[in-house]
Amino acid sequence: MIGSFFPRSGLAIVMSSGVLTTSLPLPIKFSHAWRWEKTWLVYPTPALLLIPVLLASQAVPHLFSFYASLPPCDIVLPLLFGCGWGIAQATLGLSIACAGMVMPFAIGIGVSAVLAA
Repeated sequence: MIGSFFPRSGLAIVMSSGVLTTSLPLPIKFSHAWRWEKTWLVYPTPALLLIPVLLASQAVPHLFSFYASLPPCDIVLPLLFGCGWGIAQATLGLSIACAGMVMPFAIGIGVSAVLAA
């Protein structure tokens, strides 16, 4: 029973992730009052700042003292990769605003598959 649960739950997580990823730019398409930058900022604030900090502080006791004990290279390298990811997301938002939803996602997913991301 336990062995059959994990593949199903993994598949459910992957499928829900795909649905959520593809539905992300849909509100941007119908939001004509705001520019894409304002609409795009609504999603990353809770998803990339609030929820990860809350979950990490619940999972790791004394989270900030743990981060303080790390060597600088263990903090700087993930921050640099995160900045690169943020630039990629900003350019994805610009490309959605310019070319619609279909082509930017097809290119982005194709490049991710080629680079094995």
